[in-house]
Amino acid sequence: MTARPIPSPSFRSAERAREIQICPNAILSAFVFLSLLFTAWFGTLAALAFLATLMLLILRSPRESATDLIRFWPVLLVPGWCLLSWFWSNYPSVTLRYGIQLAMTFVVAIVMASRLSPRTFLRAAFGAYAVTAVCSLAFGRVRSDGLGWLGIFGSKNELSYTMSTLTLMGLAFVLSRQSSQKDRLFGLAGLLVGLFLIVMGQSTGALVSTMLVAGLGVMLAISRYLTSGLRVLLVLLILLGASASGLVAWEFRTELAALFLETTGKDVTLTGRTDLWSVAFGEIARQPVLGQGFRAFWVPGHPLAEALWAKFGIATKSGFHFHNTWISNAVEIGIAGILIQLAAFLATLVLIGRWTLAASSATALFFAMFMVKQATMSSVEVVAYQQFQPDTVLSVTALIFGLRFRSEARAASPQRRTAIAALKGETARRVQGTSPTI
Repeated sequence: MTARPIPSPSFRSAERAREIQICPNAILSAFVFLSLLFTAWFGTLAALAFLATLMLLILRSPRESATDLIRFWPVLLVPGWCLLSWFWSNYPSVTLRYGIQLAMTFVVAIVMASRLSPRTFLRAAFGAYAVTAVCSLAFGRVRSDGLGWLGIFGSKNELSYTMSTLTLMGLAFVLSRQSSQKDRLFGLAGLLVGLFLIVMGQSTGALVSTMLVAGLGVMLAISRYLTSGLRVLLVLLILLGASASGLVAWEFRTELAALFLETTGKDVTLTGRTDLWSVAFGEIARQPVLGQGFRAFWVPGHPLAEALWAKFGIATKSGFHFHNTWISNAVEIGIAGILIQLAAFLATLVLIGRWTLAASSATALFFAMFMVKQATMSSVEVVAYQQFQPDTVLSVTALIFGLRFRSEARAASPQRRTAIAALKGETARRVQGTSPTI
């Protein structure tokens, strides 16, 4: 095996490549995820490791890094607005610190997704998540009340949602036609370990969302064996089924809510979410356009935040939020900031959807499942865009890979049309008994 980094690999050719390579960029990318995943265990040391890895990635090819950041500059509008909110933030120093950290998170995601092929990136990320799973099994612990396995994380939800990502990565390797036998074996192992840890974590939301999204992944994989017409029919059936299920769920929402609460043991307001949302809407109404500043609400000393921490018994005054991505973020960065984030999020969904339908790679399938899970969970959790979070890195890399696919697909279109025209011309000449001019 040779160490041979390939700058800005061709998207399609890299997906078809079969040779095994060890690339420094891939190793550094794996360390990026490891440092973020181990933050709960090592704290500041893990954050420093992340910063060091980011610097190494950039310094390996400074000019290429600058080119990549300029090429995808619209993506940086998300952290840019968060940094801009420093001017009107309730706590400017807090907003500035976390805004810089969010910008670094976006930068590392853009650099990784620009440097690596999709397959290499997924292998690097999968390796980091697999190491995290092994450590959670070997060195984990149970919650103080005995209700759920924590692994190396601070909460069962954090463990379960991380293992949900590992499960989807493993499933993508298993289902993809382009996966090697070794990829499928490792993927199956990751799938089983991830599911086991989700069950151990006793997070109903993570388990249900993972199973539903996995079902979507299976249907997408099956669609690769269908003709284009049958594929369109399958998509229509999925949409009709989802619409019908939504109507039935809405009609019987009271009964379903009661069943869910009885099964999970949660209270009527879903762990106080409705109370939190009421407070959040009041705060949004106070500063609807600009918000209170990025990460400038849940700050020790903020009167309302202190009252909510006291009400819900959050002694640590950390790890608490409004349990809805868009509501929570609207409090901080306003409707203007939410529009920027929604544009990035929806663009990612569309681009990844097109890539998944056009290709059969494990990476495309994983990102399709991951982004659908993010979309569904955004209504009850904060899933984007937070500093030094693996999910944020994955969301941004999904967007960059989607943009790369669109760019190369457009570049290939004129060549395809030229080839088709040449083929038609040659066929016509053969019919007329002539030969092509050289």
